[in-house]
Amino acid sequence: TEEEAGEETRTCKRCEEAETREIAKLDCPSEKFEDVDQSRWYHSAVDYALVNNLFSGVDDTHFAPNDVTTRAMFVAVLWRVEGKPAPKSAADFADVPEKSYYTDAVAWAAENKIVAGKTSDLFAPKDNVTREQTASFLYRYAKYKGYDLTADADLSAYPDAGKVSKYAKKSVCWAVGNGLISGNKTGDVVNLDPAGFATRAQVARILMLFAETVAK
Repeated sequence: TEEEAGEETRTCKRCEEAETREIAKLDCPSEKFEDVDQSRWYHSAVDYALVNNLFSGVDDTHFAPNDVTTRAMFVAVLWRVEGKPAPKSAADFADVPEKSYYTDAVAWAAENKIVAGKTSDLFAPKDNVTREQTASFLYRYAKYKGYDLTADADLSAYPDAGKVSKYAKKSVCWAVGNGLISGNKTGDVVNLDPAGFATRAQVARILMLFAETVAK
């Protein structure tokens, strides 16, 4: 496997002589974080986020995969995916300070209609981002990029499908249709949990899947 050293043997089809070479273990970017369980579903997604500089650790030894992502964090990650473009003007939100890590990200996303404020003059950067908000932001980003928006899943199998906000329904159907968002299982019931908060690990996985399925 990529996480262990090994050997590769190849044989010439003409002379049938075999050649064996050593294959070194690949570095695991998340290996230094003691709170990243390499056997969990999020391992490859965290590695992807680290390699692509979308996330960094909360300190030198912790990634905090189960910490909730804020609206500012999510928009900043999308901005990094885009290559940190310079916005044309400052964000018109009273609660977005100058020279914060998300200032340019919010300004860029707002001017390209990828995000909207909670009110006309407030973005609420420190509010936790919900699962349906992540779907909406990604859908608008995909639209901005000219990606395929035709996926449209039937949400009727989820008992809480009716809790999806009206503004987010199209985005959630698209995200579920592309496999970016799946339900949260509690016992035998699988809910969409649209108002639930997205963790750092979940966001990392969503962005990895987005790159593999939508932005390919």
